[in-house]
Amino acid sequence: MFSSLNHTPRRVLLSKTIPLIEESLKSIESSDPSNYGNGTGYWDDLCLGKLLLGVCLRYVAYPDPQAVEDPSEDLKIDVEATRKKAFEALKFVYSNGTKIELDHYLVYCAHYELGKLYARTGDITKARHELELVASGKPLEVNASGRKGGKYSLENALHVRTHAALEALDSGDLL
Repeated sequence: MFSSLNHTPRRVLLSKTIPLIEESLKSIESSDPSNYGNGTGYWDDLCLGKLLLGVCLRYVAYPDPQAVEDPSEDLKIDVEATRKKAFEALKFVYSNGTKIELDHYLVYCAHYELGKLYARTGDITKARHELELVASGKPLEVNASGRKGGKYSLENALHVRTHAALEALDSGDLL
């Protein structure tokens, strides 16, 4: 779903994308949830922002091999601090999944992205656990009754990506 971010140079993520996401998050967080928009969507938007932030931070800490980087740039990235912020952002999404009204896919995507982050940090056991949660097809958000037809948006696409990630884990490939 957010696969274009993995090709984005880290300098662009750091100078443009992440500041825009953080600015949007500040605006959302400063709002009263009951008066946000038309009275709905606060938690959906907040969790979407946190998911995007977590994904971007993951790519800053662990750039994708296909990302185009300028070898002359010295970005001075604190990988440990960036990784910690990525974990916090992704865990925020699924810990607040019960408050999401419409965008249930955010919880599943957070587990998927968390699995990929664990894999990049070398914790294959936790990576597999997160990815298998997504692949299980079980409701991961408590308020799954809000889903129409028992499926969440983008479910099939996420299952394909999850199964590919599990295969990559089995073969020792980078996620």
